[in-house]
Amino acid sequence: MKSTRHRTSALVVSTVLLPAAAPCAQACAVCFGARGGAISNAANMMLLVMLGFVFFILLSIGGFIFLLARRGHASRAELEKAAGFADHHPIH
Repeated sequence: MKSTRHRTSALVVSTVLLPAAAPCAQACAVCFGARGGAISNAANMMLLVMLGFVFFILLSIGGFIFLLARRGHASRAELEKAAGFADHHPIH
């Protein structure tokens, strides 16, 4: 029973301490707050690029909706004009 406890505690300690001691597991310059570093500048540019993608996609969706609305309005006006309703019921 005692040896099982020691093995469990040794396993827990080694699981926690070994990754923390590895150089690749330590925090990068962004996490340490190194302003003006190459990594932090790259991270800032990456965020701007992703925001640009989101803006472009939302703008494209809005443009497509606007295009559909214009085409729908134009086709309705043409149908009413062809049917002779344009004189009596103007489109608002």
